[in-house]
Amino acid sequence: MQFDPSSEEYYENPYEIYRWLREEAPAYHNEKLGFWAVSRYDDCVEAHRDVATYTSTRGLTLDQLRSAEFGSIVEQVNSMIMMDPPQHHRMRRLVSKAFTPRAIASWEPVVVDVISRILDGLADREAFDAGVDFAGPFPSEAIAKI
Repeated sequence: MQFDPSSEEYYENPYEIYRWLREEAPAYHNEKLGFWAVSRYDDCVEAHRDVATYTSTRGLTLDQLRSAEFGSIVEQVNSMIMMDPPQHHRMRRLVSKAFTPRAIASWEPVVVDVISRILDGLADREAFDAGVDFAGPFPSEAIAKI
């Protein structure tokens, strides 16, 4: 079996592939696409903690990981998800109070309102694209109100 995260087989049923990875190839290397996938929980935790060996600064997608230009984009974007310690820890401390259970619970009325308005606007349609018509506008509308 091969793991290609952009394959139709993966999108249709990733669970069988995940099971195969955990049981047969817990440290899977795809030479053709040039990536490694770690699939067992304990191995993922170990890799997450080993920032000397594994980095988040090369991006999130295979295209980003293989791009010679992406490193400079990461520096410009300055996104927490693409930071390693200690920079990540500093940024996380700055935003942590906004993500306590109490803070998240206080957002519920706004989230319900935004979702309701988006869905009301789609109610008369026979079909819609959930990614474009619903999920697309949701984050920016919700964040603007919070």
